[in-house]
Amino acid sequence: MKNQLDLQFVAFVIILINKIKILTQSRILLFLLKVFHSYIDNKLLLFPNKNSFLFQNFSKGGSAQNSSRICQQILTSKIGPESIYFIGSIGRDKTGKILEESVKSSKVKTLYYYHSTESTGITAGLVTSDTNRTLMANIGASAKMPIEFLETDPVLEAIKNSVIHFSEAYFVTHSPMAVMSLAKLSLKYSKNFFLSLSAPYVVIQHFEELMHLMPFSDAIFANISEAQTFYTQLTGSKSSDIELIARTIVKIEKSKPSDHLWNGIKRCVFITQGPNPVIVAKWMTSGEVEVKSFPIPHIEVKGDTIGAGDAFVGGVVAHLLCGKSIDESVVFGIDIATKTCQNRGCVLKD
Repeated sequence: MKNQLDLQFVAFVIILINKIKILTQSRILLFLLKVFHSYIDNKLLLFPNKNSFLFQNFSKGGSAQNSSRICQQILTSKIGPESIYFIGSIGRDKTGKILEESVKSSKVKTLYYYHSTESTGITAGLVTSDTNRTLMANIGASAKMPIEFLETDPVLEAIKNSVIHFSEAYFVTHSPMAVMSLAKLSLKYSKNFFLSLSAPYVVIQHFEELMHLMPFSDAIFANISEAQTFYTQLTGSKSSDIELIARTIVKIEKSKPSDHLWNGIKRCVFITQGPNPVIVAKWMTSGEVEVKSFPIPHIEVKGDTIGAGDAFVGGVVAHLLCGKSIDESVVFGIDIATKTCQNRGCVLKD
């Protein structure tokens, strides 16, 4: 297989190679970030066609915005365009303009804070043939959204009109008070607050902030590494028993007695495991915990798995908003995630 490079707008720069040392990976990713900014700012024709060693293919991200796009794509024909609001921060630059136009083309209603000095964030992601991944980010303006922005009229209106509020834990790394403000507004307006744990390093470095959000969280999404890391931080011990981990996380103290989206359930935890079954734990208002396993169909990955977890979240949320059960939504989310694996980046083709 020839080496290929996809420039994926704001989300990822992916390079496929056979074997490479981590140090070299980091140097490549740093180089790609610089090249990307040069390409956008100076309109350099670095990647003329897909038959060349390097070629371009833009898609919009990052994590929560991926989920928003996928969810809206599903809902456009069922509920209508602009059923999903996305709140975030971008720079007043060419990158931001292209991102905004691209996301709007997905029918997502964007509510961006425009930063006057910070550039729009990008991430470079390197995927090797053995599926190991390395990421390097320049998050730029995304880390600079002021908490006061949540109190502006358009954003407050979106918060009040929504059913589910979703935040990735990546946002906690730089704006924990903004996420806490959203969680409290969810409680105030009787909305559902969903949280993704995002990455093991986020859990380790920001565990205290995440624990402050747990009482407000109606649903928690994590992959197996994130869930295991969270369990270790919570209990001080390690475990490979994924059912035990799910049961433990789902029963963390909660502020409200039941979820506003489904009756009889206080909280749900969704844990993905790549090609292995998705584990879902439900904390019932009766105090019991139900745990169920959902198999993943065997597929040949023709694209890549980057953003598959984001697509799963988008599929689950879309189906829940259509009135489907948790179990139906999980099965649907798995199907959506497997479809995105046939494309480069988090893309769901019609």
